Amino acid sequence: MTNTKGKRRGTRYMFSRPFRKHGVVPLATYMRIYKKGDIVDTKGMGTVQKGMPHKYYHGKTGRVYNVTQHAVGIVVNKQWCSKRSWQPVVLLAWWLLNILPPPIIWQGLPEICRVIANKPILGVHGY
Repeated sequence: MTNTKGKRRGTRYMFSRPFRKHGVVPLATYMRIYKKGDIVDTKGMGTVQKGMPHKYYHGKTGRVYNVTQHAVGIVVNKQWCSKRSWQPVVLLAWWLLNILPPPIIWQGLPEICRVIANKPILGVHGY
């Protein structure tokens, strides 16, 4: 086992499915809707080999910049030769996990606090 240079080298546990999750992929995975600007995580899945991302992109977070019928284009930061640049990657839709970006949560927080502060406090009977 010396000098292995394959595409999936060193991915024995990375692309393996969790315990009791082998077999057919659930339909909800395919039906997920992605929009431009969504922040997503890439995750390789060993049950489907078509359109699998390279192991470097496994677990990376990126932003959706293009949505087609069968694939999603995301931008991921990649470090190469002590430089960090963005790298466009086109993946099939079932390789992505939606995550809610923290800035959106923090952005609306002062607005919510202001509305709550200006709202009149009502008693038991509404006056």
